[in-house]
Amino acid sequence: MPDTIRIPNNWDPRPHQMALWSYLEGGGKRAVEVAHRRWGKDDVALHWTCASAHEKIATYWHMLPQANQARKAIWNAINPHTGLRRIDEAFPPALRESNAG
Repeated sequence: MPDTIRIPNNWDPRPHQMALWSYLEGGGKRAVEVAHRRWGKDDVALHWTCASAHEKIATYWHMLPQANQARKAIWNAINPHTGLRRIDEAFPPALRESNAG
């Protein structure tokens, strides 16, 4: 029997992120958050994207000014608290496994 994966995966919004998260959970379609560095904007966006992708198949964008910034912030970033890549925390590898043979 496979392990159950909870979405968002082992993540809960921090108290200062709750207003944004509640808005999105309540059906909000577009959000702009103006917050300082290290507020957790990328974490909220990644986990919300994963949750949304399981509700509706679509193309989801995470935009930064330059592609190398997106690579660094989304694809390569390591969570200093867990030692795991942030993309792997939001989108566990088990969810991304390919059945292609």
